[in-house]
Amino acid sequence: MNKLTPVVLYCHGLGATVQSGIALVAKKFVESRGLQFKSVEYQNSGRKNCIWNVDDWLNDLLVSINECSKQQRLCLLFGCSAGCHSILRATLLKPQAICGLILLSPGVGLNLKSYIHIVMPEFWEKILAGKNVPHPSAGKNIPPIMINQQCLQHFVDTCISNRMASIPIHCPVRIMHGSDDKANLNFEKIATEFEELFDSLLGSL
Repeated sequence: MNKLTPVVLYCHGLGATVQSGIALVAKKFVESRGLQFKSVEYQNSGRKNCIWNVDDWLNDLLVSINECSKQQRLCLLFGCSAGCHSILRATLLKPQAICGLILLSPGVGLNLKSYIHIVMPEFWEKILAGKNVPHPSAGKNIPPIMINQQCLQHFVDTCISNRMASIPIHCPVRIMHGSDDKANLNFEKIATEFEELFDSLLGSL
């Protein structure tokens, strides 16, 4: 495969879309470096009666990776928040198709209680009672994704960071995660630092 021109596949997190915030800024700076950028389209995004399942995100990402492989192109996977969960799993499943990872505020290594209390503490009792609730969105015009205790527990149980003491990923990896990160991350404030991190990843390929 052509290692010189990888395709950057972007996986957004819960409460975001391919047309919001980080995705648009990332597309601009990735393409300014002469690389192809593609946001992974999640099939069930915006469906009001559909309960979120992280396995669907993994399958959607694998479809995009397979499309790149058919074109003899390697993938550089770029994830934000919960989108990093699928990236880690996909990298273990398709190591030969992936040349690098860049993870922004990765939503991995969490347990059910910590995730709910960080992102949506107001729904704690409803979730424990088995109710379906809307996950907080990054913008007013973003349709809510419905979640419940079962799907969140599955997210925790299938997380690579929770299942392995040492993760066998051997491609170059860059991670940006601060101790004061909030659920709603303002990417523009850290754009310069992140672009430097991205460039360091490109230099290692």
